[in-house]
Amino acid sequence: MKIFTSASLLFFLCLLALPAQDSSRYSPYTLDSFMGDYGFVPRRTEAEPRITSEDNELLIQVKKLSVDELPAAIQLLQNKIQGDPACSAVFDFALATLQFQRGQHDASVAHYEAALKKFPAFLRARKNLAFVYIQKNDFSKAAGSLANALSLGDADAATYGMIGYCHLMQGKYSSAENAYRFALVRDPENKAIRNGLVRCLEAMGRNKETVALLDELIRDHPDDPAYWLTQVNSLNQLGEHRKAVANLEILHRTGKATAPALLLLGDLYLNLELPTRAFIAYKAALDLEGNLPPSHYIRAATHLADQKAHEEADKFTAAIQKKYSSLLEGADQLQFLNLRARLHMAKDEAPQAAQLLQELVEKDPHNGDALILLGRTHIALQDPDRAAIAFERAARTNTHGADALVEHARLLVGQSNYSEATKLLQQAQQLEPRTRIGEYLDAVSREARSQRSLQE
Repeated sequence: MKIFTSASLLFFLCLLALPAQDSSRYSPYTLDSFMGDYGFVPRRTEAEPRITSEDNELLIQVKKLSVDELPAAIQLLQNKIQGDPACSAVFDFALATLQFQRGQHDASVAHYEAALKKFPAFLRARKNLAFVYIQKNDFSKAAGSLANALSLGDADAATYGMIGYCHLMQGKYSSAENAYRFALVRDPENKAIRNGLVRCLEAMGRNKETVALLDELIRDHPDDPAYWLTQVNSLNQLGEHRKAVANLEILHRTGKATAPALLLLGDLYLNLELPTRAFIAYKAALDLEGNLPPSHYIRAATHLADQKAHEEADKFTAAIQKKYSSLLEGADQLQFLNLRARLHMAKDEAPQAAQLLQELVEKDPHNGDALILLGRTHIALQDPDRAAIAFERAARTNTHGADALVEHARLLVGQSNYSEATKLLQQAQQLEPRTRIGEYLDAVSREARSQRSLQE
């Protein structure tokens, strides 16, 4: 029995994917460089506006003020621009940079755009404007500004990395891949750029390439658990479950596995039909500090029970009971009672199962699963009348009507009441046609006809 469908696997592993990347990693400068020059130290003369010595003195004054008196520095620049609207673009650039530092992103955009209107080839303004757009999550405008930077002759790894990031965040994975690969040619060891490429390849379902790139990242950064975990997703998609288990075991043994990772490890062991190892992984997850909600552990215990690993399921259920008994409520409590009842039935402990199920259906009278299990329990206790009542109640639920009718029919067949059993199976087929039940209906109908002919 497979614990994961491909859809549920992807849903679970969304918790384990590489964290959303910090867009500041893709800035064309370090933050210090972004803030430090304020436009008066030219980098490329053809991409920087000229300034006079008088302008330079004012900018030096602004820079000194900005260290401890940022509002005063901003006001000084605003006064300069208002008093001389045709002043050098470096003043608009410097003002935009200080406003960004204060978190005034809209104002920062406006003044970067003003600088570019005065001096369209102002490369640093183009790149810084893109960076501010990224902070505002306006990736389309950021990509446009970066494209303009490329047209001005810029071609460094950070610029291509930011373009890749903008495309990635818009779901344009192929375009993002192309940009990231250009960036890697220029800076092959850049971790942030390789992270982005991993995310592109994952999104496009190119799992072999994802695994190969993650092998490089794991080799270079073996202490980063995100890479091991992300590779697990691609390995599972490729059917390489044992390799996925190996990744998770490495994290487990080095103390870096999270509770979701350990639960996934347990699920993979169950897929490999190794319930004892699955229990060990599940129990390790339960024992971690800062735990997940109890529903995650109840789900794991249910998987053990579904695989008929009753001994392991019983031990794990006891551990959940010990840790969460006073905290279980609502749907978790009902699911847990149902699970414990199933385990009692597996151990031929029908009285204990009946007690738990009676408690459950009192709390949730329309729980069809519990009512069917209660009916089976009463059969085990040789109380067919109460079993029939439980099945009749289950048949009136919206979720288990057909199954309850079939269970009731089986009870009647055991009592040789083939005619009534036939009626119930016909109703079940009307609600939910199933080939197997149809074949059972044919067999019971034949017995009913034979019984009537003998009576006649």
